[in-house]
Amino acid sequence: MNRKSDALTLKQEKFLEEYLKDKNGFQAAIRAGYSPNTAKNAAAHNLQNAIIASRIDAANRKSIQRAEVDAAFVIRELKRVAEQEDVAQSTKVRALELIAKHLGMLEDRVSVKVDGLTSEQRAERVAILLERVKSRE
Repeated sequence: MNRKSDALTLKQEKFLEEYLKDKNGFQAAIRAGYSPNTAKNAAAHNLQNAIIASRIDAANRKSIQRAEVDAAFVIRELKRVAEQEDVAQSTKVRALELIAKHLGMLEDRVSVKVDGLTSEQRAERVAILLERVKSRE
C-alpha cells in the first residue's frame, strides 16, 4: 500500500466523521465498520493517531468559533447569573461553584500533622485518611 503519511484509510475517515457527531469513540468505531469486539481498541488507537487528533482539534476549534463561546464567555455568564437578584439561591450557588471549579479553588486537600510521631503512628494516620477517602467515593 503506497499511502501518503498524512492520509487516513477510508475506515479511519469514517471513524473521524462518526466521532465528530457525538464524541463517542466506541460507537463511532462500530458505525465506521469496526467489529464490536474490537471497537474499543480501534477507537483508542484512532484517537491516538496524530492526524485524527489534529482534525478533531481543528473541528472543535471551528465549532467554538461558530458558537462564539469560549471560557471567558462562560465565566462572564456564570458571574452574571450569580449576581442576579431574581435568581434562586441554589442557581447562584451552582454558578459560583462552577466558577470556583474552573479557577481550581475546589480541589480536595488533605493535611496531616506528623511532627513528633513514630513511623508506626504516621502509617496509622495515613491508613485512617485513606479509609476516609475511600468512604467518600
